[in-house]
Amino acid sequence: MTRIFSAKEAYYKWAYPQTSCMLNFHDVEIVMDPTMESTEFSAHPLNWQDNGVLPELLTGRLMIDQGMVISLLIQ
Repeated sequence: MTRIFSAKEAYYKWAYPQTSCMLNFHDVEIVMDPTMESTEFSAHPLNWQDNGVLPELLTGRLMIDQGMVISLLIQ
């Protein structure tokens, strides 16, 4: 759950300057490897009418070190 939360938080922080809108928890779907072997994830906006401001898909990476999870989005 921490990985998903971190990935969503990275997306929200990326999207806010693009939209000037606060997104809700259910406004983005995070897809990651269910085996947790890969550090990659994808973020898809849901139910968001942005007229092309937000891309349909962003990819990101997770880094886990000393109990901390860091997420980075790549555009």
